[in-house]
Amino acid sequence: MQAASLRQKARRAGVQHLHAHFGTNAAAIAMLSHSLGGPNYSFTAHGPNEFENPPKQSFALKIQNAAFVLAISDYCKNLLASFTQMTEDVQKIHIARCGLELAEYGPQLPVTSTNNTFVCVGRLCPEKGQVHIPAAVSTLIADFPDIKVILVGDGESRADVEAAIKEHAVEQHVIMHGWGSNSEVQDFIKSSRALVLPSYAEGLPIVLMEALALTRPVITTTIAGIPELVDASCGWLIEPGDEEALANAFRSALSEDPKTLQAMGEAGHQRVTAMHDVSKLAKNIGHHITNTLASHD
Repeated sequence: MQAASLRQKARRAGVQHLHAHFGTNAAAIAMLSHSLGGPNYSFTAHGPNEFENPPKQSFALKIQNAAFVLAISDYCKNLLASFTQMTEDVQKIHIARCGLELAEYGPQLPVTSTNNTFVCVGRLCPEKGQVHIPAAVSTLIADFPDIKVILVGDGESRADVEAAIKEHAVEQHVIMHGWGSNSEVQDFIKSSRALVLPSYAEGLPIVLMEALALTRPVITTTIAGIPELVDASCGWLIEPGDEEALANAFRSALSEDPKTLQAMGEAGHQRVTAMHDVSKLAKNIGHHITNTLASHD
Protein backbone atom coordinates (compact mmCIF):
# COMPACT_ATOMS: atom_id res chain seq x y z
CA MET A 1 0.00 0.00 0.00
CA GLN A 2 2.77 2.44 0.89
CA ALA A 3 4.69 1.76 -2.35
CA ALA A 4 1.54 2.16 -4.42
CA SER A 5 0.68 5.36 -2.58
CA LEU A 6 4.16 6.75 -3.22
CA ARG A 7 3.95 6.00 -6.94
CA GLN A 8 0.50 7.58 -7.17
CA LYS A 9 1.58 10.73 -5.32
CA ALA A 10 4.62 11.14 -7.55
CA ARG A 11 2.55 10.71 -10.69
CA ARG A 12 -0.14 13.13 -9.52
CA ALA A 13 2.54 15.72 -8.75
CA GLY A 14 4.17 15.17 -12.12
CA VAL A 15 7.47 14.16 -10.49
CA GLN A 16 9.56 12.24 -12.99
CA HIS A 17 13.00 12.55 -11.44
CA LEU A 18 14.42 13.34 -8.01
CA HIS A 19 17.81 15.02 -7.58
CA ALA A 20 19.39 15.16 -4.11
CA HIS A 21 22.20 17.39 -2.95
CA PHE A 22 24.80 15.61 -0.83
CA GLY A 23 25.41 11.89 -0.90
CA THR A 24 24.38 11.28 2.70
CA ASN A 25 20.79 11.27 4.05
CA ALA A 26 19.22 13.07 1.09
CA ALA A 27 20.64 10.53 -1.38
CA ALA A 28 19.57 7.67 0.91
CA ILE A 29 15.98 8.93 0.95
CA ALA A 30 15.99 9.35 -2.84
CA MET A 31 17.29 5.79 -3.24
CA LEU A 32 14.71 4.34 -0.83
CA SER A 33 11.95 6.26 -2.59
CA HIS A 34 13.09 4.80 -5.90
CA SER A 35 13.19 1.29 -4.47
CA LEU A 36 9.58 1.70 -3.31
CA GLY A 37 8.43 2.59 -6.79
CA GLY A 38 9.23 6.28 -6.78
CA PRO A 39 10.93 8.21 -9.58
CA ASN A 40 14.49 7.74 -10.78
CA TYR A 41 17.03 9.73 -8.81
CA SER A 42 20.46 11.28 -8.96
CA PHE A 43 22.61 13.10 -6.44
CA THR A 44 25.41 15.61 -6.18
CA ALA A 45 28.32 14.90 -3.84
CA HIS A 46 30.18 17.85 -2.36
CA GLY A 47 32.39 16.70 0.53
CA PRO A 48 34.21 16.75 2.80
CA ASN A 49 31.96 15.41 5.57
CA GLU A 50 30.23 13.01 3.18
CA PHE A 51 33.48 11.10 2.76
CA GLU A 52 34.47 10.67 6.42
CA ASN A 53 33.07 7.10 6.53
CA PRO A 54 32.28 5.99 2.95
CA PRO A 55 31.24 2.38 3.79
CA LYS A 56 28.69 3.68 6.28
CA GLN A 57 27.20 5.90 3.56
CA SER A 58 26.76 2.95 1.14
CA PHE A 59 28.08 4.95 -1.77
CA ALA A 60 28.47 1.90 -4.00
CA LEU A 61 24.77 1.07 -3.59
CA LYS A 62 23.66 4.67 -4.07
CA ILE A 63 25.73 4.99 -7.25
CA GLN A 64 24.55 1.63 -8.55
CA ASN A 65 20.87 2.57 -8.22
CA ALA A 66 21.21 6.18 -9.37
CA ALA A 67 20.49 7.30 -12.91
CA PHE A 68 23.58 9.48 -12.70
CA VAL A 69 25.84 11.08 -10.08
CA LEU A 70 27.38 14.54 -10.06
CA ALA A 71 30.60 15.62 -8.36
CA ILE A 72 31.61 19.23 -7.72
CA SER A 73 35.27 18.66 -8.63
CA ASP A 74 37.62 16.19 -10.26
CA TYR A 75 38.87 15.33 -6.78
CA CYS A 76 35.33 14.52 -5.69
CA LYS A 77 34.67 12.49 -8.84
CA ASN A 78 37.79 10.39 -8.30
CA LEU A 79 36.77 9.69 -4.70
CA LEU A 80 33.31 8.57 -5.76
CA ALA A 81 34.79 6.34 -8.46
CA SER A 82 37.00 4.67 -5.86
CA PHE A 83 33.91 3.56 -3.91
CA THR A 84 32.65 1.24 -6.65
CA GLN A 85 34.33 -1.49 -8.67
CA MET A 86 31.71 -1.48 -11.42
CA THR A 87 32.84 0.18 -14.65
CA GLU A 88 29.27 1.00 -15.67
CA ASP A 89 28.74 2.77 -12.34
CA VAL A 90 31.95 4.79 -12.65
CA GLN A 91 30.70 5.98 -16.05
CA LYS A 92 27.61 7.44 -14.35
CA ILE A 93 29.73 9.99 -12.45
CA HIS A 94 30.04 13.43 -14.03
CA ILE A 95 31.43 16.84 -13.06
CA ALA A 96 29.02 19.68 -12.19
CA ARG A 97 30.94 22.43 -10.44
CA CYS A 98 29.18 24.74 -7.99
CA GLY A 99 28.32 28.14 -9.39
CA LEU A 100 27.79 31.80 -8.67
CA GLU A 101 25.30 34.31 -10.00
CA LEU A 102 28.07 36.14 -11.80
CA ALA A 103 25.89 39.21 -12.38
CA GLU A 104 26.20 39.86 -8.63
CA TYR A 105 29.98 39.98 -8.86
CA GLY A 106 32.39 41.90 -10.98
CA PRO A 107 35.88 43.32 -11.26
CA GLN A 108 36.81 45.83 -8.56
CA LEU A 109 39.24 48.71 -8.51
CA PRO A 110 42.84 47.76 -7.68
CA VAL A 111 43.84 47.85 -4.02
CA THR A 112 45.98 50.74 -2.91
CA SER A 113 49.61 50.20 -2.03
CA THR A 114 48.82 51.03 1.61
CA ASN A 115 46.03 48.47 1.95
CA ASN A 116 47.47 45.67 4.11
CA THR A 117 44.13 44.22 5.22
CA PHE A 118 43.15 40.60 4.60
CA VAL A 119 39.81 38.92 5.23
CA CYS A 120 39.03 35.36 6.29
CA VAL A 121 35.40 34.27 5.87
CA GLY A 122 34.00 31.07 7.33
CA ARG A 123 32.70 29.28 10.38
CA LEU A 124 35.27 29.28 13.19
CA CYS A 125 36.06 25.59 13.43
CA PRO A 126 39.10 23.30 13.42
CA GLU A 127 38.52 22.38 9.78
CA LYS A 128 38.99 25.99 8.64
CA GLY A 129 42.37 26.42 10.36
CA GLN A 130 41.84 30.03 11.53
CA VAL A 131 43.72 29.22 14.74
CA HIS A 132 47.00 29.39 12.75
CA ILE A 133 46.50 32.95 11.55
CA PRO A 134 47.66 34.78 14.74
CA ALA A 135 51.02 33.00 14.82
CA ALA A 136 51.66 33.74 11.15
CA VAL A 137 50.68 37.39 11.54
CA SER A 138 52.90 37.86 14.59
CA THR A 139 56.03 37.15 12.51
CA LEU A 140 55.17 39.94 10.06
CA ILE A 141 54.42 42.89 12.33
CA ALA A 142 57.99 44.18 12.43
CA ASP A 143 58.05 44.57 8.64
CA PHE A 144 54.34 45.32 8.13
CA PRO A 145 53.13 47.08 11.28
CA ASP A 146 49.72 47.84 9.77
CA ILE A 147 48.89 44.25 8.73
CA LYS A 148 45.36 43.31 9.67
CA VAL A 149 43.28 40.14 9.23
CA ILE A 150 39.53 40.37 9.78
CA LEU A 151 37.84 37.10 10.69
CA VAL A 152 34.21 37.05 9.53
CA GLY A 153 32.30 34.20 11.13
CA ASP A 154 31.79 32.46 14.44
CA GLY A 155 31.73 28.94 15.80
CA GLU A 156 33.20 26.39 18.15
CA SER A 157 36.81 27.49 17.61
CA ARG A 158 36.20 31.05 18.82
CA ALA A 159 37.83 30.45 22.21
CA ASP A 160 40.86 28.76 20.62
CA VAL A 161 41.31 31.58 18.11
CA GLU A 162 40.94 34.21 20.82
CA ALA A 163 43.54 32.38 22.93
CA ALA A 164 45.95 32.29 19.96
CA ILE A 165 45.41 36.02 19.39
CA LYS A 166 46.26 36.73 23.02
CA GLU A 167 49.22 34.33 23.06
CA HIS A 168 50.83 36.04 20.07
CA ALA A 169 49.85 39.56 21.15
CA VAL A 170 48.12 40.41 17.87
CA GLU A 171 44.91 41.91 19.28
CA GLN A 172 45.32 44.98 17.05
CA HIS A 173 46.08 42.90 13.98
CA VAL A 174 43.65 39.94 14.02
CA ILE A 175 40.10 41.20 14.44
CA MET A 176 37.12 39.01 15.33
CA HIS A 177 34.15 40.48 13.49
CA GLY A 178 31.57 37.72 14.02
CA TRP A 179 28.96 36.75 11.48
CA GLY A 180 28.34 39.00 8.51
CA SER A 181 25.55 39.25 5.94
CA ASN A 182 26.16 38.39 2.30
CA SER A 183 26.52 42.07 1.44
CA GLU A 184 28.91 42.62 4.36
CA VAL A 185 31.04 39.68 3.22
CA GLN A 186 31.24 41.16 -0.26
CA ASP A 187 32.22 44.54 1.16
CA PHE A 188 34.96 42.98 3.29
CA ILE A 189 36.34 41.12 0.28
CA LYS A 190 36.23 44.22 -1.92
CA SER A 191 38.12 46.25 0.68
CA SER A 192 40.79 43.58 1.28
CA ARG A 193 44.18 42.98 -0.26
CA ALA A 194 43.40 39.26 -0.50
CA LEU A 195 41.23 36.59 1.08
CA VAL A 196 42.79 33.92 3.30
CA LEU A 197 41.30 30.48 4.04
CA PRO A 198 43.86 28.10 5.64
CA SER A 199 41.54 25.07 5.72
CA TYR A 200 42.21 21.44 6.55
CA ALA A 201 38.95 20.11 5.06
CA GLU A 202 36.79 21.49 2.26
CA GLY A 203 34.93 20.51 -0.86
CA LEU A 204 35.52 23.63 -2.93
CA PRO A 205 34.61 26.73 -0.89
CA ILE A 206 32.18 29.18 -2.43
CA VAL A 207 33.97 32.05 -0.70
CA LEU A 208 37.08 31.38 -2.82
CA MET A 209 34.94 31.73 -5.93
CA GLU A 210 33.44 34.93 -4.54
CA ALA A 211 36.82 36.49 -3.82
CA LEU A 212 38.19 35.65 -7.24
CA ALA A 213 34.98 36.82 -8.92
CA LEU A 214 35.59 40.14 -7.15
CA THR A 215 39.17 40.18 -8.52
CA ARG A 216 40.87 39.55 -5.19
CA PRO A 217 43.58 36.87 -5.03
CA VAL A 218 43.43 34.21 -2.34
CA ILE A 219 45.70 32.45 0.14
CA THR A 220 44.47 28.94 0.76
CA THR A 221 45.47 25.28 1.02
CA THR A 222 46.25 22.42 -1.35
CA ILE A 223 43.32 20.24 -0.25
CA ALA A 224 40.46 18.54 -2.10
CA GLY A 225 39.22 20.47 -5.16
CA ILE A 226 40.86 23.81 -4.30
CA PRO A 227 43.87 23.41 -6.65
CA GLU A 228 41.44 22.93 -9.53
CA LEU A 229 40.41 26.58 -9.10
CA VAL A 230 43.41 28.25 -7.43
CA ASP A 231 46.93 28.24 -8.78
CA ALA A 232 49.87 30.65 -8.84
CA SER A 233 48.13 32.84 -11.40
CA CYS A 234 45.49 33.91 -8.88
CA GLY A 235 46.73 33.01 -5.40
CA TRP A 236 49.04 31.20 -3.04
CA LEU A 237 48.62 27.53 -2.10
CA ILE A 238 50.11 26.14 1.11
CA GLU A 239 49.89 22.92 3.08
CA PRO A 240 47.30 23.06 5.88
CA GLY A 241 48.72 23.71 9.33
CA ASP A 242 52.02 25.10 8.04
CA GLU A 243 52.25 28.43 9.87
CA GLU A 244 55.59 29.33 8.31
CA ALA A 245 54.18 28.80 4.82
CA LEU A 246 51.12 30.84 5.77
CA ALA A 247 53.35 33.68 6.96
CA ASN A 248 55.35 33.48 3.73
CA ALA A 249 52.16 33.67 1.67
CA PHE A 250 51.06 36.75 3.65
CA ARG A 251 54.48 38.28 3.07
CA SER A 252 54.32 37.61 -0.66
CA ALA A 253 50.86 39.18 -0.90
CA LEU A 254 52.02 42.18 1.11
CA SER A 255 55.10 42.62 -1.07
CA GLU A 256 53.32 42.54 -4.43
CA ASP A 257 52.46 45.83 -6.08
CA PRO A 258 48.79 46.70 -6.78
CA LYS A 259 49.20 46.07 -10.52
CA THR A 260 50.35 42.49 -9.92
CA LEU A 261 47.60 41.86 -7.39
CA GLN A 262 45.03 43.18 -9.86
CA ALA A 263 46.38 40.92 -12.59
CA MET A 264 46.07 37.94 -10.22
CA GLY A 265 42.53 38.97 -9.35
CA GLU A 266 41.59 39.27 -13.00
CA ALA A 267 43.05 35.83 -13.72
CA GLY A 268 40.94 34.45 -10.89
CA HIS A 269 37.85 36.22 -12.23
CA GLN A 270 38.39 34.59 -15.61
CA ARG A 271 38.73 31.15 -14.01
CA VAL A 272 35.51 31.57 -12.03
CA THR A 273 33.66 32.83 -15.11
CA ALA A 274 34.81 29.82 -17.12
CA MET A 275 34.25 27.17 -14.44
CA HIS A 276 31.61 28.39 -11.98
CA ASP A 277 28.83 30.20 -13.83
CA VAL A 278 25.59 29.03 -12.17
CA SER A 279 23.67 29.29 -15.46
CA LYS A 280 26.08 26.78 -17.01
CA LEU A 281 25.66 24.55 -13.95
CA ALA A 282 21.87 24.61 -14.32
CA LYS A 283 22.15 23.67 -18.01
CA ASN A 284 24.58 20.87 -17.12
CA ILE A 285 22.22 19.34 -14.56
CA GLY A 286 19.25 19.86 -16.86
CA HIS A 287 21.09 18.05 -19.66
CA HIS A 288 21.65 14.97 -17.50
CA ILE A 289 18.04 14.94 -16.28
CA THR A 290 16.70 15.34 -19.81
CA ASN A 291 18.83 12.45 -21.05
CA THR A 292 17.66 10.31 -18.15
CA LEU A 293 14.00 11.02 -18.85
CA ALA A 294 14.47 10.34 -22.55
CA SER A 295 16.12 6.99 -21.88
CA HIS A 296 13.21 5.89 -19.68
CA ASP A 297 10.38 6.91 -22.02
